[in-house]
Formats: sequence, structure tokens, C-alpha cells
Amino acid sequence: MAMLSNALAIIGFIILIIIVVWGLIRIASLSSVSWESIFSSKPRVEVVAPKNATSGESVALSWKYTGKEAGTFSFLYKCAQNAYLLTNKSGAGNVMTKIPCGTAINVGSSTAATVVPVNNTEASVPVSMTIMFASQDGKARAEGAAIVDVAPATVTTPPAETREKPATKPTTSKPSYSEKPAVALVPHAASGPADLQVHMITVGVMHPSGALINRMPTSPLDIIGVEFDIANVGGIATGSWYFSASLPTGGSVYPYHSPTQISLQPGEHIVSVLRFSPNMRPGTITITADPSNILREANKTNNTISQNI
Repeated sequence: MAMLSNALAIIGFIILIIIVVWGLIRIASLSSVSWESIFSSKPRVEVVAPKNATSGESVALSWKYTGKEAGTFSFLYKCAQNAYLLTNKSGAGNVMTKIPCGTAINVGSSTAATVVPVNNTEASVPVSMTIMFASQDGKARAEGAAIVDVAPATVTTPPAETREKPATKPTTSKPSYSEKPAVALVPHAASGPADLQVHMITVGVMHPSGALINRMPTSPLDIIGVEFDIANVGGIATGSWYFSASLPTGGSVYPYHSPTQISLQPGEHIVSVLRFSPNMRPGTITITADPSNILREANKTNNTISQNI
């Protein structure tokens, strides 16, 4: 009887361990958190995305970095046969363009994006999307991923007498980490000349920690920060180039000319932040890529962007 009692106690203990492990797996599955994030306190990137999507319909992504370092994010999705992602072409209304797969696209400090998956097959295709974080000093790096199962837009329906009704899967509403408007992921042309494109990310006030706060200045002691993205959306490398800025500061307009910038390959981005003291009167910030028109570009109309403050 003693041996039987010991055996039953051991079996009960094993069953308890199995229940605890199953519970942890279930929690991780529902919250899209990995085992590493459960047992590790290291900063990470948490990505929120739907588990399922339909070809041709918009998918909203959001993410956050759990650490305190200031830095930028990049978007990357794995190449999948007969499946790809689209986005709104910047400045082109509802015109959709293809996002290149396997290429990291710098999205600055944005914490959300909207993409449109396309599936050209008759079966669902998993599309893996990764958000990578890099701190400004390059010492902190982290990434997070989400897999979205993309169903075809149209599915051939078998005869009613042989078709079983699929079980309805419950859907769970998840919180969004987005703190800023979603930005379009800018793809590049397959061929043709280089093409520099300027995109304003944020105009705000610099926090003593180095973070850029999205609000207008309220005191002469505030330091304005302008974060912008310059990308090569053309088909070839740019070669060396520079940008200029017109900054309303000190009661006048301060002209800024950047150092020579490295050559950008097609699809590569550079995110820059300029800091200056406010004028405390209405003014206009203007950023211009290649102001001297040194580069041969496919489009010069997207080289300048302005914002009133």
C-alpha cells in the first residue's frame, strides 16, 4: 500500500507539471509572446498582428520596444512563393505598389503600419513579418515577428453534398501598441534612375533623455526636434549626395547643409533628426534632398517637404 501511495503521488505530481506547462503554452499562444520573452527580462519588440487575413484586404500592424533606449524600427517580411505585400505609394492617393520582400525598410520611430497581403494561390499562405529595433548608439538591438496566414480572395466551393461546414474560429480583440499614425512602407522601382524621396516623420520637442516627444514647443527653453526619412525609391544607387534644411530659429531662418551622405541602394532609407531652438513665432521647416540637383533622378518633385510650426 505504501508503494502504491508513492506511485500515485508521483503520477499526480507529473500530471500537475503537465497542466502547468500546458497553461504556459496556452498563455504564450493567446498573447503572441515567445518562451524567451516569458523567462527573459531583456528588452524586446512586441508585435501585434492578426493571425488570419484575406488576400486584397488591409492588415494593420503595430509594435513597441519594451526597453528605454531611443532608436528606430525597420520592417522586413520573408519572401513567399505566390504571395507578397502591397502598400499605398507615397503621395499617389490609392495607388498600390509592391513592397520588396527580404529587404529591411527603415520606418523611423513609427509604431504602426498598414499593408495589403496578396495571395495568388488557392490555399492559405503564411507570411512572416519582422520588426527590428536599433538604438541610436547601435548598442541595443531587438526584434519581434508575427506570422499572418493569408487566405485566397476566392475559394472554389465543392458541391454542397460533399462539402463540410468549417468550424467557426473565435476571434480575440488585441490591444494596439500604436502611438503614432501608421506610415506607408515605401518600396522602390525595379529599374530606372535613382529617386530620392523625403518623408516627414515627426516634429516635436526633445526630452532630456534624448527621446522625441510629439508636441509643439511651449517655452523658449524647449529644443525642437525634426525627424525625417530620406529613401531611394529608384532603381539604382544614388552615389554621394547631401540634403539641406531651412529651420526657423533665433528670430530668423537658419540654413543647414548636411555632410556628404553615403550612397543609398534601391529601397534603402536614412532617418535623420535635426535639433534647434524655437523661434517662438510661426515658421516653416523645409527639408530638401539633393538641393543642388547633382543627381540624375526619376522624379524631382518628391525631394522637398515642408511643415508649419
